[in-house]
This record gives sequence, C-alpha cells and structure tokens, in this order.
Amino acid sequence: MTDEEIAELHKHRDDPDEWEDEPIEVVVTKPVGNVVSFQLPTSELDRAIAAADELGISLSEFIRGALEQRLDESTSMTAV
Repeated sequence: MTDEEIAELHKHRDDPDEWEDEPIEVVVTKPVGNVVSFQLPTSELDRAIAAADELGISLSEFIRGALEQRLDESTSMTAV
C-alpha cells in the first residue's frame, strides 16, 4: 500500500459512507505475539537500528531474528 493510499484511507476514516453497517467475519492468519519490554543502552539500540536498516527490515524483525539465531546456537551447544 502506498503512502497516498494510506493517507486517503486515513482522511475518510470518520466518513460514515465509507463503512458497511453489517459486520463481516475476519480471519486472522498471523498469530498474535507478545510484547516484551526491556531496557537497552542507547548505543546498542542505535547499532541495532542501523543493522536492521542496512538489511532492509524492521527493528522488530531484526531483534526476533537475532534472538532466534542465539537460541538455535544455544540449543546446538547443549545438544553436544
């Protein structure tokens, strides 16, 4: 979705003519995750943001990937 499309939808969000009166069933295909809050030094956060930007992914994707990689390493080390 483009920024223009998003802006157009946002502009009409309160317009009653844009909405249906009958609710529809929505199927959520992506599992709902958990939100985790933790403290991180600014320098580490800056490095993580820069690394995510370089990879072209979100900070959340970068952190999840790093965590998954670390967990995989930890599991393989204990399996020996």
